[in-house]
Amino acid sequence: MSPRKSPKDVPSFNVQVVPGKLSVQIYRHEVDYFKPVPCWTYITEGLWAHKQKEVILTLRRDAQGDNGEPPRFPLQIIESIYRLAAQGKLVDTWGYSYFVLTAVKERKAAVFYVAYLYPLPLSGIRLPSPALTAILMSKDDYEVFRAFGLTRLVAARGNHYRYYPCPPWSELPLPEIVSMQRMQRSLLGKMPRIHLQGSTVTMEGSDITLRLQPKAQRILESQLGKIEPNQPLALLPELDPKANACLTWNPEKNITAMNVPPNSDLSRKAGCFVAFIPEQAENSSRIFEDGFVVMVTTNIWMKIREAMVSGQPMVVPTEGTPRQFRLEYVPSA
Repeated sequence: MSPRKSPKDVPSFNVQVVPGKLSVQIYRHEVDYFKPVPCWTYITEGLWAHKQKEVILTLRRDAQGDNGEPPRFPLQIIESIYRLAAQGKLVDTWGYSYFVLTAVKERKAAVFYVAYLYPLPLSGIRLPSPALTAILMSKDDYEVFRAFGLTRLVAARGNHYRYYPCPPWSELPLPEIVSMQRMQRSLLGKMPRIHLQGSTVTMEGSDITLRLQPKAQRILESQLGKIEPNQPLALLPELDPKANACLTWNPEKNITAMNVPPNSDLSRKAGCFVAFIPEQAENSSRIFEDGFVVMVTTNIWMKIREAMVSGQPMVVPTEGTPRQFRLEYVPSA
């Protein structure tokens, strides 16, 4: 590894992972926080040749017990991402991977679960575009993510650290923040759920707004027909990158709170899900746990289902707060 300076004078090293095809710039720096957090950040160059967005992976440095050298296992993860991308197996925002890595000297295998978010800024480091921020997940994190969506995991992690939307760094050992046991009483466990990449749900003023991109519409086209019209349904969206707050939920106390960045005016509050409960006498809506519940008549629910598949916008006035449910379509980012 050869040390050099980044454009903003953050110390870094370059590592050739796949010579001539994939390199990683490793930065030794601090992330702004209540108390600055010393970190290593690994940024790839070469994934985009296979149409895979570049990857940014940050590790908390003081949790590694390192001796001035960055840990090497992230390079193994990055190389695995590259090998998969070369086979056409790509990951994107709100997706995940898992890798079994073997330490040669110790002859031990370790499983790493990785989730991918939109790029989270790092002071003093220029990020590539397009890119993904990779965060490490524990087995408990992974189980909650698979059951209830990555947005709920991100919101819980952000609330734990008081960092919006969540810290860009991972640390080992990973803290125990969520688990299926803690979430066992969640409303989401009582209904079918669809992980809906390419969608967001927010509360803006007195409206709940579900925005769908073409990817989300395709998912709904393939999945909605498998769910009976009289069944409740929860959609698990991405976190809206334009949101300036996010709902979060404490399962033990059954309290809804918000994770908020500095100087937010709370004009666009993200939810971790939107649940529809049909066969109601009237249309109503409310904030519940870390998301939104929309209770609708049978007739309105059938119209919403049809609109979600056909790509038509829709507005449903509701009793309670929020006052309206809005369905919108937006082009791919």
